[in-house]
Amino acid sequence: MTRMFEQTLALTSVQLLSDPRLASWSGHSVECWLYEDHAARMALQARLRGMGMDATVRSAYKPLLHFFLEDIDLAQCTHVNITYPVVPGVDAKRFMLEAYPLARRLAPFEVSWTPEAQTLLPAYRVTLTDQQGQVQEHAVVAPNRWMTDHLNERVLCPAGYLRVTAPNSTQVVLEQDLPTEIESVYAQVMQWVCQHGWGQQEPYFERLEIRVELPGAEILDADGTLMVSTLEALHEDLYFSILEFFQQYSGRPKGDRGLQPGQIVPDIRHHQTEARISIILHPVGSVLPALVEPGQVRPFIPADLTQLQGPLPAVAIASALAAFNASPFECISRQGRVVQGMIRPGRLPAIVLTAGQHANEPSGVVGALRGGHWLASQPEAHFALVPLENPDGYQLQQEYCTIHPQHMHHAARYTGLGDDLEYREHAPWYESAARMHALECTGAQLHLSLHGYPAHEWTRPFTGYLPRGFELWSIPKGFFLIVRYRQAYQQIARDWLELITEEISRIPGLAAYNREQLAVYATHAGSVPFEVHHGIACIVTQNDQQTAGIKLVTEFPDETVYGEAFQFAQMVQTETVRIASTAWWQLT
Repeated sequence: MTRMFEQTLALTSVQLLSDPRLASWSGHSVECWLYEDHAARMALQARLRGMGMDATVRSAYKPLLHFFLEDIDLAQCTHVNITYPVVPGVDAKRFMLEAYPLARRLAPFEVSWTPEAQTLLPAYRVTLTDQQGQVQEHAVVAPNRWMTDHLNERVLCPAGYLRVTAPNSTQVVLEQDLPTEIESVYAQVMQWVCQHGWGQQEPYFERLEIRVELPGAEILDADGTLMVSTLEALHEDLYFSILEFFQQYSGRPKGDRGLQPGQIVPDIRHHQTEARISIILHPVGSVLPALVEPGQVRPFIPADLTQLQGPLPAVAIASALAAFNASPFECISRQGRVVQGMIRPGRLPAIVLTAGQHANEPSGVVGALRGGHWLASQPEAHFALVPLENPDGYQLQQEYCTIHPQHMHHAARYTGLGDDLEYREHAPWYESAARMHALECTGAQLHLSLHGYPAHEWTRPFTGYLPRGFELWSIPKGFFLIVRYRQAYQQIARDWLELITEEISRIPGLAAYNREQLAVYATHAGSVPFEVHHGIACIVTQNDQQTAGIKLVTEFPDETVYGEAFQFAQMVQTETVRIASTAWWQLT
């Protein structure tokens, strides 16, 4: 382990209070947009007003949402019209997506959205009409800055900003970018990564740990569910930006999932008074330390999986799998953990059931175990089960959840090598060998792969806001399915998909759940660009490289959900296994 880089940065608010120009702004209107939370912004606002300025301190991140949360009382409102900016060179829905989840908050009112082409400082225009017909109009500035990123691409990013207006006038005497501490942290980390000498051999490290402490801003809704987190946004942007850098560095195409850089681990934590960066490199072959003390990861062994309301600990997965009366098999992960599977022979057409390929998608792991128990209860079922394909990522996910239980943790998504195990290109196969063994030994032509995706918004604010390459995944759109088939299976895939979606749509509560999620998605992102069968969005593609004739990927928005929401997610995954298997046997 080598500590490669350390830096401490003063907060933007602290730097602003020491600005020598402050005295000359007495009596002026001072507006600034920062990435700090509401309490910190209000404290700065009070300090500036105490120095004789008419000061307003707003959020640079998701300013329209913060406007409705902090500045507006909607009690008497009947109609809301929002004119949103459309900036050339940027996704036309970008600023509607930046307002998410406002559509849910405004659901009781009549709301209209109107696009407006803009080229200068982007701004929303909000018109509110009350019960007496009186109208209020507000301009909500959304400061953004064009930047050239680590891929040498030009991106428009939410940014800190400062504007000073002369007393009793609209004359702007100063207007400038105001680089915030979180923007500076991102820039400093990426500069170090891009300039370091990495050599030519993958993996470049066992783990690259990016430890950051800074104030950040997080907002919970009335139910205690996370709505907004700049700490999570920094984690996501650092992780995927570093992946993108190594894809380019290795000469691979952008988005290549076979890349094996090693495990990239942003560790973003809250610290109130300053921003700190520490970059730690664990060389190839290192024994990796935990991010948290072992006692901080709470063990939990449920008596009944149907009642489980959160991710299942790895030790419980092993215990549950041991209860099956079947032939076990195992392989070893990159970091030395056991990947367990089992095969139960039978006379019906074989099925392979897997989960945990992406280790931060926990509902599928429970759904696979419960679905496996249902398959085992069918006397003639022939199936293989691998309920946790990626134990290295799952261990990291459990540690992350101890720090931030409601973050989506995409750095735990891939394996200890940093690749997506489905796209592994060569030996040593490590954890991907379990799936290969299950498909080879059963000869299954149906592979059920249970997955999840973010249950709240996924953003990358320092590289253009939308998650590059995953734009369609930026906000949830309900439970949906991906079907991939080899050419010879095209017609049976279509017939089978029609059967299962009709039955899946009858799962109690799912139709209403999907309607609500798709309606919010339509407001912020437009219509779903997929086929919709019986209220379930579906992506159907041909893939002649896969082993099985048909592969079904389930996608439930489960990242960050707990309680009854998680219980519903794992129930839907389980029922989908039952429905998909039954329909497969009927057709084949």
